[in-house]
Amino acid sequence: MADFSDERRSTEPSDREQRQLYNDVRDDYDDEFGRMPTDAERVRRKVRIPGIATAVFGVLGTLGMISAAIGVVVEFNRLHKLPQEFELMVFYVVLSVLGAALSAVVFAGGLNMIRRRRYELAVFAAVVMTTLSPCACYSVVFMPFGIWALVVLCNPEVRSEFH
Repeated sequence: MADFSDERRSTEPSDREQRQLYNDVRDDYDDEFGRMPTDAERVRRKVRIPGIATAVFGVLGTLGMISAAIGVVVEFNRLHKLPQEFELMVFYVVLSVLGAALSAVVFAGGLNMIRRRRYELAVFAAVVMTTLSPCACYSVVFMPFGIWALVVLCNPEVRSEFH
């Protein structure tokens, strides 16, 4: 009878080797441990949060302006205002519709910022978010994100990644 115990020992890892294989800290929490992110990944990480905030600001602005236009029409109809004030109602509705259109463009700019497309539209959305946000009640929250987006978009590394 042949004794194969020597062969088995040589192919199976020892207890110490098994602990080194299976107790590796790097395997526990990150599959990309030690790998350097590419330029595109760094840019994607930089523009993601300001882009999402810009898109949310655009959605909230669009919904707010549409509800404002509807509210103006309903209020004027409820109070049975005089015909002279009809022009004022039309003026408010037109302003609300223009605000909704501008907010929709801000939403599109936020999406383009996330996708790293159309640099000019992304910058326009960030500028609108910082300059026109004092018109809205929720602007105090979003103005810092607009400034952050402008700072990130002015980075040459970020600008070169836009298509």
